[in-house]
Amino acid sequence: YAFVAGEGPMAAGNPKKVPLRWNSPKIRKRAREECARIQALEKQTTSRFHLSVAAALDRMNISHINERRIGTWSIDIHITEPGLEHIIIEADGPTHYLHNSTVRNGPALLKHRALADL
Repeated sequence: YAFVAGEGPMAAGNPKKVPLRWNSPKIRKRAREECARIQALEKQTTSRFHLSVAAALDRMNISHINERRIGTWSIDIHITEPGLEHIIIEADGPTHYLHNSTVRNGPALLKHRALADL
């Protein structure tokens, strides 16, 4: 996860944001390939939290798709309500964070930063 952590503050556990080096097409390509490889290895599961968010959307009659693929990314929830199609929701539970902290782990950090660039 060198794409995410980089060097310096983040590697030392400091929660300061270290900007990704997205300006390099080679780095972007390698990051996408690595994330796709990791996602392919991991069994995709839907957490209870994710299901509760989806159920809340159902109760509000907001159409959506669970576990949608967008490029190399698996998105938890994609809103498909007319006019809101640009909204995606990631229902990140404890496995997306470093142990006993509020700091996202490498894969989650990379995914969120990459999705923000879409």
